[in-house]
Amino acid sequence: MAGTAPILALDGVSRSFDDGRIVGVDNVTLDIGRSEVAAVYGPSGSGKSTLLNLMAGLDVPTRGTVAYDGRIVPSAAGWTRLRGERIGIVFQDFNLLPTLTASENIEVAIFGRVSPAAERRRRAAARLAEVGLAHCAARLPRELSGGERRRVGIARALVNDPELLLADEPTANLDSASGAAVANLLLRLPETRRVSLVVVTHDASLLARCARRIRLIDGRVAEDMRTEGAIAA
Repeated sequence: MAGTAPILALDGVSRSFDDGRIVGVDNVTLDIGRSEVAAVYGPSGSGKSTLLNLMAGLDVPTRGTVAYDGRIVPSAAGWTRLRGERIGIVFQDFNLLPTLTASENIEVAIFGRVSPAAERRRRAAARLAEVGLAHCAARLPRELSGGERRRVGIARALVNDPELLLADEPTANLDSASGAAVANLLLRLPETRRVSLVVVTHDASLLARCARRIRLIDGRVAEDMRTEGAIAA
């Protein structure tokens, strides 16, 4: 029943490319629980980003099903609605529009769904304050450090108050201090916001702090391990 089911469930999911000659994800079955923290890791080319795209509905399986909150999503339009209302995505490459301010980059994520403009600005300001960047609202991306741009991306992913947050290499290309700050921010969210968090990462320190660790090799789940909980900062 919706509401008691895992927030996300993959059943026998495969994704191949080039008429089946390239296999990105191979027969993956796993659930993501509510307020769970899960890390997906493995060598380059193991299918991590493909798996995250399938979880977000940015890609569709060649075989198998992906269910959100107990229901299989029937269409691309259905996934678009979910990403607008219930799923947040933190992109590895920031994906910030260079001519928009930090606030405007966040507002874009709710444009067309939230009005008036003053309410969009209010929500963007609240999310920037949540990630510690209230003072950066009027800055352009080029005026922000890598860590600040990542936090703007997190604020944008949170502006729709998601139930599920998917983060692709959130600490990549950051110095150690900025990476630790981003990790601390993300790992607090399941408790403070009751959001389920899935991170794709190569970062050993972030991986060690995640309560569940899913290792992919050649598109398959080679290990799915749960520990007592995330390690404190």
